[in-house]
Amino acid sequence: ELKENPPPACIEVFIEGKRSRDRRFVEPKTGLLKSLRESGGDHVVLPITISYERIPEQDVLAEEAAGSHRKMLNVAGMVAWAKEAIKGNVDIGKVHVAASDPLVLDCQNDADFKRLVKDIQMRQQEKVVVSEYHIMAASKLTNIDIPTMKEIMTRLGCKFWPETQTVELPALPTDPTGLLSIVLQFGHHISPLFAANRTEWSVWFNPLSSSMDNAVPTVLDTATQQLHDALSQYIDLADHIVDEAVARLKKGGFEDLKTDHIFQISKALNETKVPLAILHATVQTKFSSPGKKDALMPSTTPDIFDSENVNGKERLGFWGFKDSGFVARIGSDGRQYVTMIGNRYGLCGKSMSKLLPFMEIEMGIKVDLSKEFKSSFSLPRICGDSDLSPSDQELLEELFENRFSLSAVERARHGTGHSQEDVFLLRSGDITRIPDAVVWPASEKEVVTLVNTARCNNWCLIPFGGGTNVTSATRCPNKAVEPRPIISVDMTRMNRVLWLNEEDGLAHVEAGIVGRDLVRILEKRGYTMGHEPDSIEFSTLGGWVATKASGMKRSKYGNIEDIVVSVRFVSPDGVLWKGADDEQTAAGRVSEGMDVPGLAMGSEGCLGIITSAVIRLSPLPEVKKYDSVIFPRFEDGLQFMRSLSRQKYKIPACV
Repeated sequence: ELKENPPPACIEVFIEGKRSRDRRFVEPKTGLLKSLRESGGDHVVLPITISYERIPEQDVLAEEAAGSHRKMLNVAGMVAWAKEAIKGNVDIGKVHVAASDPLVLDCQNDADFKRLVKDIQMRQQEKVVVSEYHIMAASKLTNIDIPTMKEIMTRLGCKFWPETQTVELPALPTDPTGLLSIVLQFGHHISPLFAANRTEWSVWFNPLSSSMDNAVPTVLDTATQQLHDALSQYIDLADHIVDEAVARLKKGGFEDLKTDHIFQISKALNETKVPLAILHATVQTKFSSPGKKDALMPSTTPDIFDSENVNGKERLGFWGFKDSGFVARIGSDGRQYVTMIGNRYGLCGKSMSKLLPFMEIEMGIKVDLSKEFKSSFSLPRICGDSDLSPSDQELLEELFENRFSLSAVERARHGTGHSQEDVFLLRSGDITRIPDAVVWPASEKEVVTLVNTARCNNWCLIPFGGGTNVTSATRCPNKAVEPRPIISVDMTRMNRVLWLNEEDGLAHVEAGIVGRDLVRILEKRGYTMGHEPDSIEFSTLGGWVATKASGMKRSKYGNIEDIVVSVRFVSPDGVLWKGADDEQTAAGRVSEGMDVPGLAMGSEGCLGIITSAVIRLSPLPEVKKYDSVIFPRFEDGLQFMRSLSRQKYKIPACV
């Protein structure tokens, strides 16, 4: 419109950075001035300064400035506040408005705009005035008598309120947080007190301090030293409180601490009543990186804990991967919500605002996001030392070289799983026993050698696939039941498709292949095995056979016993297998002899270690559709399922 209507116009704009709700000047932004410049024509900027004694909602804004979450604005609240204001119950004291000399908007580049906004803010700071109210607040906050405080403010260069009619002063806040919010009206004059020894605090009081010529001596005089010492005492106390909060969190086993969590604990420890704005700034100064709203602290995880956040890595003591997980947060509107971190799933990054309220209603609890759960633990205390003798260790190292481990992390992972019970045992430290070692064979020949060596050396072997452990198959028996050393045999190095016979619709696959990898490989060839248990991202083909697994699409493809045609496993007396080694097919069901797959199904490693299996393949479906049906009553849904089960054709793969 400015381009179309060239006559002079007056536009009121606020030039600000991240909104300061505690009256401090903050680093200004340039966006609005750039928009004016782009509109065409000539523009003049008139810097205006508004000085308040007290501002509306002073206490609320002071809390928000100190890190509390902003309260939501609603019509009812606005109407209620307006009524109080009309009644004269909102006392803000005096207001002083002053204007500086105008500045011509003739910027050509970003550097010009940055210089202009700094010039505007410096002129605004020059016009700030303070009254008896600000002096009284500073006196009460620092325990410096009023005459001395007025002298200090004079030496700092404060300009005092012009003589006008006498009005009654508003009531002073009673808490340090509220008092500091009033003192920060002239915070830019306090800034030079810390320029020599605490630069970060000098910048906090005034972001322009580094570019201003402050005529404050390096050695403070007796009067200004009092104010410096009083505020330094708050800063030192805040520093001590924050350090104690971090120490408590570390002791509690927390990892990847965020600044809001540190502040919440610091706030709870703040018995000395340090102003919350200083406490919050201390946390931000110590632990936030420049340009980041909420930077992570260095990990406090023990050295033995693999904290590398890499795709495909599982997270010990949790269900799922390290790069994914549900987290509860508080939005800018003050509402709690749940989201999923990472980018592995379509759900990642989406806000689920109804999940926490649903949990609170159904479970009868109140979720307090300031009280997080313990997310790491001391593995050495849980695990203990391995019972393997030095000679046994040397023998395993000779057999497997770098595919052998005694680490606490590996042993704990291979003695537990992803079930809730396993997670609880890990976090509580109530695990009675874990494997003494972990090995990773890469071929059936190595499995045969391992089984023979174990028989000769009196070792107990427990096969390990994906380790979801829903059936507790990886759980180690106590020493009263099993006194021998226990070795976990991780099969995930045996993860190849040995052959695929498209004519017969069969594939021979090693037992250690993870479900998600098998799905990907078969889909590239245009096939599926149709077996999709909930644990498909982690569990393995061998684990499915050993635990007689069932999948979500059993209605169409059947359970694992319907899909597996033949199984090959290593027993203490050799390899058990029905068929010819050089044939790329399998006979399937025959009327004579033992049913080898039947022996392996659900055996959980008791008869031997499953090394491979022949599975049936089905063509990939041409179309995948997903839908839902809502029934008015449970009985109606049950009747639908019964009727559906009687259908011979067109049954959904998953219901």
